[in-house]
Amino acid sequence: MNINLSEFIDPLEPEGPEEPEGLDLGAHPAEAPPAQEEEKATRTKASDRAVRLALGSGAELWHDPEMVGFVSIHKGGHRENYPIRSRAARMWMMGLFYGREGRGLSAQECADALGLLEAKAIHDGDEHPVAVRVAHLPGRVMLDLGRPEWDVVDVTPGGWTIRPALDLPVRFKRPAGLLPLPMPKPGGDLTKLIDVLNTDAEGIRLALAWLLFALGGSGPYPILALAGEQGTGKSTAARVLREIVDPNSVGLRTTPKEERDLAIAAQNAHILGFDNFSTIPEWLSDALCRLATGAGSATRALYTDSEETLFSAKRPIILNGIPDLMTRGDLADRALAVTLEQIKEENRLPEADVWRAVDLVKPDILGGLLGAVAVALRRLPGLPSCALPRMADFARFIMAAEPAMPWKEGEFLETYAAAREDGARILLEGDSIHALVLGIVKAGGNTWTGTAADLLDALNAARPEGARPPQGWPKSAKGMGNHLRRIAPAMRQTGLEVEHTKGGGKKNARIITLKQAALNDEKEQSEQSEQSEGHTSQGNSVRTVESGNRPKTPDSPSVRTVAASVGRSEIPTVRQEIPYATKDSDGSDGSDGSILSLRAVSGDSVTVDL
Repeated sequence: MNINLSEFIDPLEPEGPEEPEGLDLGAHPAEAPPAQEEEKATRTKASDRAVRLALGSGAELWHDPEMVGFVSIHKGGHRENYPIRSRAARMWMMGLFYGREGRGLSAQECADALGLLEAKAIHDGDEHPVAVRVAHLPGRVMLDLGRPEWDVVDVTPGGWTIRPALDLPVRFKRPAGLLPLPMPKPGGDLTKLIDVLNTDAEGIRLALAWLLFALGGSGPYPILALAGEQGTGKSTAARVLREIVDPNSVGLRTTPKEERDLAIAAQNAHILGFDNFSTIPEWLSDALCRLATGAGSATRALYTDSEETLFSAKRPIILNGIPDLMTRGDLADRALAVTLEQIKEENRLPEADVWRAVDLVKPDILGGLLGAVAVALRRLPGLPSCALPRMADFARFIMAAEPAMPWKEGEFLETYAAAREDGARILLEGDSIHALVLGIVKAGGNTWTGTAADLLDALNAARPEGARPPQGWPKSAKGMGNHLRRIAPAMRQTGLEVEHTKGGGKKNARIITLKQAALNDEKEQSEQSEQSEGHTSQGNSVRTVESGNRPKTPDSPSVRTVAASVGRSEIPTVRQEIPYATKDSDGSDGSDGSILSLRAVSGDSVTVDL
């Protein structure tokens, strides 16, 4: 039997179970796109979304001359610059993404997003110069104050002003640890360094000169070496000097283990301070000299076989240690050695009081340095040429700034020459062969000529019979020649000339000529006598600091009495100030009001011996 089912089904009734009213089942599955295509159309990778979010936030991508990618973020009316591979940029990216999507990025997603931004910064972004704390352009110096407003001191030959970083042609980066500077005081007062540095007049001159060039000069930089007995406050003095120009949460560093550590530190600070050196290895001495003069280094990049990471920097350096650190000729010839004086027990202050006193004088000293930099920039182009010592750029810059410095014009070169001669003597005192070489030269009528092998033979013959060679004794003619070249600049400072010539003949041997200049023994004794008189101590509570070779009495106008502490009845300390010559100027010499006057101190004052 054939049954037609259509006869029993009402064509108006739906087949199957009744659907609830108002329920929309959407398109038939056959008409909808595949699930994978729908996911691709509606969602992208988190790293891609993060990149689009960063680009849409108004951030600027660019790179420096070494092809390192940077991102600049505009907020609060200022611009902040971060290396794209830095922690600061990573935190910015994380915060931006969370604010939009309410979830964080994984480490890999964030790394992928930053990698895409870096590629865009390097290939599509503009190139801008980058600096840490201090930037130099021809006739212009810029100092990042490190404040939340990202304002910068702009120093030109006409003076200095504080301007937004947005208006300047250099972009500053702020590595971890960079601390803010105080607002500099117009005019300033450089003589206030005397209150926080326990050294003599020559030491104050050298310290101020080093600070001025660390701020205004572009190098090569002299190395400031602080020496003194235990308890003279070397570490505190080094921190104080650094805080005036480049304060950092890591004030002083320990001895670096390798040159790569030194190069990385130089990328993240303008001034490098190293604490408590007992000895300086040969490799470290050479590395410090290269860093002060300006040099680059390279190391293999992480996770690569053949790519290199390049480091290039030129930085001011501070060292301190109990022994004399100038044990190698190249380091000694670049150094400014400042000896700190012993602090009497009754003059010691708690550290909190010391730093309160330092905070009080920092605006004055920084303002004075900025004014002196402006004077130097104004006078440098027209400065008359003259014979310059080693570190000629440093010496010339300080000479140009002298109208704004607290000493008479011309006194710095005298102080610098005396300091270099003292450094040469210190170096030669610790040298294993210098005394014997000097004896050989004097025995030959103040002249000796021969090869390096001849000199080594003469030295071995002059050594006490049976005595073992001291450390550093040359073992070959080549070692003898190299050793002599290292100490030759110091020997010339003390009057012993060294010449290297070719002797001709078949072997064309290199000939060494040593010649002792005629010295006036009476003059040397007189100079030593004057130096000892200049540092004469008057009792336990009086200290007189000499100026040049002219010691002054407490009745001199440049001597002031300073109470040892506030609120305590103690015998005052007499300290002689650095003399200052007040001049009438029409501004044509570059001073125009930037010369500081030494004022008498009245009332209670604080002497801080660090």
